[in-house]
Amino acid sequence: MEKQYRILLLEDEPLLRRVLTLSLAGQGYQVIAAGSPEDCETMLRALGWGWPDLVLSDANLCRNPDILLGYLFHTWWRTRFPVPPFLFMRGHARFVRLPDEGGCRVGHILKPFAPSDLLLLIRAMMAE
Repeated sequence: MEKQYRILLLEDEPLLRRVLTLSLAGQGYQVIAAGSPEDCETMLRALGWGWPDLVLSDANLCRNPDILLGYLFHTWWRTRFPVPPFLFMRGHARFVRLPDEGGCRVGHILKPFAPSDLLLLIRAMMAE
């Protein structure tokens, strides 16, 4: 029996969060979804910080393009627990490199993206 990979989805837009959850579940992934870093933290306290095999997160998580809550959440996680691969979805072309990213698997995909491109990137990040 093949392992069912677990994805933690962190996306503040309810419609996109729902579509991605259904799409990824339809591809055989076990998905839990949160709309904010606070909701995500609550879920992970219950499930354990080692639960996800990959985190798929919006980079901004708010309407202000200068506030990158997804990146801040990654940094916060990394200072406390072992961090799984993080794949950031971005609505802007500006590339952000996380400080002291060494040892962490981090990927980026620009919105809008084709579902097939997202799946290829997820599979590649989990295969590393």
